[in-house]
Amino acid sequence: LTRGRWGDHLKPVAYSTGMTLPSFGPAPAGVGPFLVPAGESPSRGAGGEGEEAAEGQAHEENASMCGSIFEEGAGLVPALVTPAEERRLLRRIAEAPWMTDIGRRVQHYGYRYDYRGSGPPAPAAPFPRWAAVMAERLAPWFDGAVPEQCIVNEYVPGQGIGMHADHAQFGPVVASLTLGDDWPMRFRPRRVRPYARDGLPGDEEVVLPRRSALVLAGPARTDWIHGIDRAAGRGRAVRVSATFRTLAR
Repeated sequence: LTRGRWGDHLKPVAYSTGMTLPSFGPAPAGVGPFLVPAGESPSRGAGGEGEEAAEGQAHEENASMCGSIFEEGAGLVPALVTPAEERRLLRRIAEAPWMTDIGRRVQHYGYRYDYRGSGPPAPAAPFPRWAAVMAERLAPWFDGAVPEQCIVNEYVPGQGIGMHADHAQFGPVVASLTLGDDWPMRFRPRRVRPYARDGLPGDEEVVLPRRSALVLAGPARTDWIHGIDRAAGRGRAVRVSATFRTLAR
């Protein structure tokens, strides 16, 4: 069980098999607890050469003093959806229209994220049924609140997302469901320098299992950044993520 200092409100939830979820049937029984993949400590990045190696060594030493994001409010919910549900989710997502203005395909529901960070989230298309079902299923990890914003991202091999923290316009918990394939994600404390878009030695790297949900709360939500290297998808199938948030109150 990995809940960390902020784990009290991130309790594992055993779903009732009698719980009705439209279009997807009963929720999986016994979902949870939070786990670091394979029950092991997350792996660390590799070093570079020359000046980059020296800089990387300093970063690694700095980062190693920060512990693990899984001690700071992050958790993994394994098998949030079944294989059959995953197939239906991917099919319904694929059938919906995509936006392509940021270099990868995305869908916004509930509220549209402002990538420039210059304005509040704008209303977007209402949740489709699959997103409403997943939001209800994730509510226990939001202290009972039902997420009201969802963004779907498609990552093909060669694509990634720069190191970032979710915008403060959203609430204190973020949950991201991984579909399609296992993909590695990097984590780094915000205070660690230098910043780099892709990975640095000392980053905490965790492979997010397909059908699992990564939940970020507490310092893991506010004091750490996360991202996916552009080389992370080599040899992997396309990853689709559905990230759920509430709005900041």
